[in-house]
Amino acid sequence: MKKNIDILKAWANDNSASSHNGNLRTDGIGLWSYDLKIGTTIDHRKVIADYTAKSGNFYSQTTSYHVGISRGFADTIVHPTFFTQSKLDKVEG
Repeated sequence: MKKNIDILKAWANDNSASSHNGNLRTDGIGLWSYDLKIGTTIDHRKVIADYTAKSGNFYSQTTSYHVGISRGFADTIVHPTFFTQSKLDKVEG
């Protein structure tokens, strides 16, 4: 059974992984909390969208938790509006 930290380590190393319940998953490029893309990879740099109450873009308590634990693996944290308007949520491997 993979823990969230295992999923984040896989994402950081460009590998795919999924938590036991699928709530946090990565294809090595993108990172999803449920069906919401919360992270991506651009030029080998990890980018997280700040879907938390602090940013004014609260999605769910679990997604906020996923964003919080992902911060340590990200090179950049951006506002969700920038993430979607820049089409970072559409980046594929």
